[in-house]
Amino acid sequence: MSEAAQQTEVPERVLDYLREHETLTLATASANGIPRAATLTYANDGVTIYIWLSPDANTARNLAQNPVVSFAIDEYSEDWRKTRGIQATGEAEVILRPDAVSR
Repeated sequence: MSEAAQQTEVPERVLDYLREHETLTLATASANGIPRAATLTYANDGVTIYIWLSPDANTARNLAQNPVVSFAIDEYSEDWRKTRGIQATGEAEVILRPDAVSR
């Protein structure tokens, strides 16, 4: 997600939730609006979320055409009152700098 996302004030419980989980569902759309959802593993640094995609993946092609994304990280419970999750929107950007990739 972009640097603007880092400037957003986020409750500590949200940051804890991000650290406690490993997968998210990422929603993208092509340039002509065809939606796609993919479940991916992620790493985060605060509210900045990192995912890895093959450049040939449909999701990666969508991001090249339209960097606006939405995502959800959630956990199901049979008791719907105990179902938890977070949802957000942001803008994706490709990271190619070796120091950023290795971090």
